[in-house]
Amino acid sequence: MPIEIEVKRCEISKPAVVARLEVCGAKKVLDYELVHACEFDLKNRYWRKEHVTHRVRECRGEVIVCSKQRLEGIDEGEYKVRDEIEFVAKSFDDGRRFFKIFGLMCVTDTERRRTSYVLGGLHFDIDEFPKTPSYVEVEAIAENMKMAKALVKQGVEDILGFNMGETVNLSWAEVLRKYGHKVDKVPFILHF
Repeated sequence: MPIEIEVKRCEISKPAVVARLEVCGAKKVLDYELVHACEFDLKNRYWRKEHVTHRVRECRGEVIVCSKQRLEGIDEGEYKVRDEIEFVAKSFDDGRRFFKIFGLMCVTDTERRRTSYVLGGLHFDIDEFPKTPSYVEVEAIAENMKMAKALVKQGVEDILGFNMGETVNLSWAEVLRKYGHKVDKVPFILHF
């Protein structure tokens, strides 16, 4: 089973990150696109406490339904490691209905602007939420943890020029919480 890991570097200069990625030959796959996402949980946030995320996300007309959870028995350390399953839905409403069938409710409804690049086995997402400093997420999928960690470290240090000590393994919600957003309020809504 492939391992997917990621880290984030907060409070970036988007032009500087984009310049580094383009100099290294990264391919732009999203250019400041609007991403609409809803996360689903029980009202008491049971699944979040269990480190499980249920999400519907739409970007450029493509709707992805996703569930992911922390991998048991893995010490994440400085990396965020998740087991993820996702599929394409016909519409955003169909994705929402999928989770509502199981008694889940939309607990977060957010919009962000995303610019994405790929290079080798690395994926770079630059996310911009309202009233929040931009951050870049560096993600790798590899056959084992050692390879995935090496790829992410290469992306952070060699490609972006940051130090691994400057990264965090926070979720997007934890990043927003860090900047004063009340993400635990149900429902939490943040749109442009």
